[in-house]
Amino acid sequence: MESEAADREGLFANYRHLCRRGARKFLRHGLERADLEQVAAIGLIKARDRYNERLGIPFAAYAWRMILSELGHHVRAHEHLVRPPRKLQALERRYWAEWERLCSTLEREPADAELAAAMETTRQIVGEIRRFRLRLQGRALTIRSSSTRRHPHGPLLLCSTPKNSSACVRDSRRSRRSNAGS
Repeated sequence: MESEAADREGLFANYRHLCRRGARKFLRHGLERADLEQVAAIGLIKARDRYNERLGIPFAAYAWRMILSELGHHVRAHEHLVRPPRKLQALERRYWAEWERLCSTLEREPADAELAAAMETTRQIVGEIRRFRLRLQGRALTIRSSSTRRHPHGPLLLCSTPKNSSACVRDSRRSRRSNAGS
């Protein structure tokens, strides 16, 4: 176990510059550099695990391709395929901020009228944001348990009860972690 940790430390000491370089290459609005460096580090670990020196390829070249591949998968998973207009992007950010704030204060999902009032806009604009979001999201091929519901505006949702915490969790991965912990 200690030798594996020392091996990883040596790997990062020698090739961390590739992780940093890859993170700079893929840095975009909405993605954190530290997160990209972590994803690049995963690519570096995968490169170490899958490297075959009998092929005659230098490790740095192989690691660079694995890092770029891992970063490319991450960025594609977190970017819109169709870039929405800036105004709609800004409204969507406000929408989710207000949705989460109202969900925690009301301890339930807010209605469109409540969201529109909090955003100081109309229900039609709230509906447009929701429709745009639904067009962008993929459809899950999993069966939901009874403790999760489909949020009308986005991914799986778990709203906690007042006796737990008053936060609503919008991300399905966080919902599964929340369910596992309770």
